[in-house]
Amino acid sequence: MRTTTILLRQATCPTLPPPHGPGGDRYNDDNEWFGIELIRAYHVSGQPTLNKAKMVFNLVTSQWDVRANVLCPGGIPQAPRVNGDRNTVSNAPAAQLGLQLYLRTRQPAYLQAARRMYDWVRACLLTSDGLYEDHIDRRGRVDATKWTYNQGTMIGAGVMLYEATHDPRYLEQAKFTANRAFHAFGPAQLTRQPLYFHAIYIRNLLLLGSETGDRQYLRFAQRFAAVEWRKDRDRHSGLFTADPDREERLLDQAAMVQIYALLEVRPRNYF
Repeated sequence: MRTTTILLRQATCPTLPPPHGPGGDRYNDDNEWFGIELIRAYHVSGQPTLNKAKMVFNLVTSQWDVRANVLCPGGIPQAPRVNGDRNTVSNAPAAQLGLQLYLRTRQPAYLQAARRMYDWVRACLLTSDGLYEDHIDRRGRVDATKWTYNQGTMIGAGVMLYEATHDPRYLEQAKFTANRAFHAFGPAQLTRQPLYFHAIYIRNLLLLGSETGDRQYLRFAQRFAAVEWRKDRDRHSGLFTADPDREERLLDQAAMVQIYALLEVRPRNYF
């Protein structure tokens, strides 16, 4: 009963759309995650969701920033009405969605749009150490924070670009970022970031490993999952408490379920 109460309480969302809630702001990255899952439902289990994924992609690409007098023109903002930030996370997953659509339809427009997003992130948020910063805000200030999920989404986009074009430079870029991330994010650094960031990071590392045949990415994911099971799982509730406040958050449970599932499924089911 304790487990059920925790999960239900944390599932309460104040921005559910009417009639169940008051509604809220639209975040492009949230829609992109949804679109990626719509594609996966289509090609893994044959769900009729391809057209819905196309609609999501059209929605987010229609918001490409067209201002000329800003730092690094272009990019898709995370939430135009909220902050106007142009993020790695509002562009790299959109590129992944576009590439998955291209791989399913072979329509060149999806590949072209995905390349534009990927190239924008590399031009505007890639640093000399091979890792990606978080975002450029409305005033042109760069948030230099380096989150694992931003590295992951660009790694995955690079792999998908390689699959779409067979251009080896994309795979080399993905491998370079993955290797730099391994050096930057040791055990101490990983504990400072949320588990749900790491789930995205690991999903994309596994995709890279499935393409290159390099098992270091699988071994990393296996070690991470084993350490979390021993270190951050409450033995009474069975829930993970990696949050600094030791709270059992719903997103953390979902992240660990995804990681364990990824370690069992075939690579074609990663995306």
